[in-house]
Amino acid sequence: MKNQVNDLFKPCNRLTHDSTVVPLRKAGLIVRGNAGFTLVELIVVFAILGVLALLSIPVYIHFVDNAKCSRTIAEIRTLDKDITAYILDKGVLPDNLDMINRANLLDPWGNHYVYTNLSIVGSVPYQDFLDQDMNKDYDLYSKGKNGITTGDLDDDISLDDIVRSGDGGSVGLGMLF
Repeated sequence: MKNQVNDLFKPCNRLTHDSTVVPLRKAGLIVRGNAGFTLVELIVVFAILGVLALLSIPVYIHFVDNAKCSRTIAEIRTLDKDITAYILDKGVLPDNLDMINRANLLDPWGNHYVYTNLSIVGSVPYQDFLDQDMNKDYDLYSKGKNGITTGDLDDDISLDDIVRSGDGGSVGLGMLF
């Protein structure tokens, strides 16, 4: 058995360094004296990688902002459905989000959602660019990325708010209304 194993490796034992390296060298696959990259080549590669990274950062930030807006729109629609379920169950609008167990829900920017029952005396409705009320029943919105709102889309501060409008007919970014 040992002889059979040795016989299998005999062809490999006949290979020498010259018999394996010389054909590779002739084919141009092995070149002596070219051991690595020069400093200039490395600097060029890192410069290209740096430019690509700088170009991709704004794209990534825009993607994250769009994802947060989409999540906020979905959460406002869910809150709208929860409020509708409360109305069907109790026959009246809830006074606040705590009545539907959603008072601690935060938008993606870490702010509480704003809910205003417009049937309560003294409540101030959210208004659009033409100073018209966005809703007749209740307002529901997120303060957006900057976390500040005036409740009026005429003001530049509120343009990033994500707002329910048309009595639930649409939900979107304030600057698009």
